[in-house]
Amino acid sequence: MNKKNHLVYLGVSGFPKGLAAIQRQLLVSKGLNENEWDITILCSGSVHQKESNIPKEGTFEGIYFKYIFSPYREENFFKRNIQKKISIFFELFELIKLNKKQKIDAVLISNTNIFWYAVVIFLTSKILKFKSVLSLVEIYKSRTNIRFFKRINDTLFNKFGLYFFDAYFPISHQLIEHFKDFKLPYFYFPVLVDGKKFDKIEANSVKGINYVFCGAAGYPKTIEFTIKAFEKVNIPNATLILVSNGSYEEVKKIKLLIQNSPKNTSIFHEQNLGEYELYEYYKNSTALLIPLFSTVQDEARFPHKLGEYLASGNPVITCHVGELKNYLTHKESAFICSPNNVLEFAENMQYVAVNPEFAKLVGEQGKKICKENFDYLVLGKQCSIFLYQLIKNRK
Repeated sequence: MNKKNHLVYLGVSGFPKGLAAIQRQLLVSKGLNENEWDITILCSGSVHQKESNIPKEGTFEGIYFKYIFSPYREENFFKRNIQKKISIFFELFELIKLNKKQKIDAVLISNTNIFWYAVVIFLTSKILKFKSVLSLVEIYKSRTNIRFFKRINDTLFNKFGLYFFDAYFPISHQLIEHFKDFKLPYFYFPVLVDGKKFDKIEANSVKGINYVFCGAAGYPKTIEFTIKAFEKVNIPNATLILVSNGSYEEVKKIKLLIQNSPKNTSIFHEQNLGEYELYEYYKNSTALLIPLFSTVQDEARFPHKLGEYLASGNPVITCHVGELKNYLTHKESAFICSPNNVLEFAENMQYVAVNPEFAKLVGEQGKKICKENFDYLVLGKQCSIFLYQLIKNRK
């Protein structure tokens, strides 16, 4: 490590393998690393299976990472839960060690609303004299399906949480509006994309109609919506590919949704794909699907996969919800439907299949917008300037 400033990234485990949260972590880190920042990623959780072959510490695409315990999920139930309870203390010890080795200038915490953790980071930042920044990608509000103590936590965080940080990175303008009363410095950090990775992938001459959806198995409502829309598409031999990772129980629910569909022989489930395999699916799709709903959470989100979808150059079918409204226009740069409307979503899937030349033009315009607004190097440079200003007057 020999650059001028040092940032430690906390709050999400799994690096360097994983979907949206890990990919965002990687691109934020690479963008800053290209602009004279040393990055250390600390993973406090052990989440991988042993066959994933991830070292306890190493370097990936120029970014140094370290697991506090092990990369691999502890099979013993009691050991696994003990690790969860004590991980915060080991994380603090690692911060102290890192600070002695190379002064920490800033700590970036991946999306979280855990109130007590915000207090701990605040106290640690005062002792070690670094700036703390919170990356926010969603709103935790009106979550009625969670336990009582978590609802209390949500209330505390929404009212007081950001007071314990020096700045934050909102992913959408809805989040800026939601937290405006805190009057905290922020850097607007939308979705990020490394477009060069897609340029290296050749599009194969895939025959037939091929719809692709990528999303976490923990959101079965979105996957069920996608399946129902596909069922209404009247295109012979069309296929739907669902790329979805999750726990055993979550994946089991997805497989059951497929099994119960009248089009089950045309729906395929993929999981644990490598990055190149995933991007190949994107590059060779007829259309890429990303349903959104008219909820507080979706209004504040800006799905990472939307950027990847757009970068592929293929048409995207989504809903008129949240941050994407500021960038995309229906039948110009994407196909945009009303939220919660399965029939309208299906009609756009049908339209793309019947009008492939026009759909491809829309996809190319979406790719252009992506390149102009979501390039990780451009955003990394802008973020670097913001962080320099933040730490400049550090006491």
